[in-house]
Amino acid sequence: MDSTYRVGYALFLIPSQLVLADGRIPARIWLPALECAWGVCVGLMACMKSATGIYVLRFFIGVFGRSFTFALTGVAHQR
Repeated sequence: MDSTYRVGYALFLIPSQLVLADGRIPARIWLPALECAWGVCVGLMACMKSATGIYVLRFFIGVFGRSFTFALTGVAHQR
């Protein structure tokens, strides 16, 4: 189960930074949106009854978690 998390975590390292670097979506919108999406995925895990659903949600938790962590670090260094 951890490998699906790590795949999502690794794949969305650069795309998240590209979204912020592009400037079309400001960090004040991007970061809360990622956190809300992460929270929804974590909440949905409580309702999952199949292993496939849990794997899919773990992938997206990795995507949103990595995007938020890296974006937050990038925003902090820009100040």
